[in-house]
Amino acid sequence: MATSRNLTIKKRPQKAGQLLFHCEKVEASSGNVFADLGLPDAEELLDKSKLAVRIAEIAEQWGWTKSEVTRRAGIHEHEMSNLLRGRLSGFSAAELSAILNRLRGGVRC
Repeated sequence: MATSRNLTIKKRPQKAGQLLFHCEKVEASSGNVFADLGLPDAEELLDKSKLAVRIAEIAEQWGWTKSEVTRRAGIHEHEMSNLLRGRLSGFSAAELSAILNRLRGGVRC
């Protein structure tokens, strides 16, 4: 569960009329932003996000174009666009895991 603590951040104005910044409350994260936001299925959302990030990292690491990563993943280009943009509602964690395995293709990542 997230804990709260008070933190005051102030920046003194340099000139007359400048704003004074002030922050009253900071809440520490539980490590799962989806749980912190109170979203249902927070663990699954976090798992799917981690898988999508790893898929994007592999594509970037190997210098693949979107067309190439789409072909290697075995999905449609619009699905890859959604995946790379973090629009993951059309994917299950199992599907993302299978895509990740296809991209790895026996190469240790």
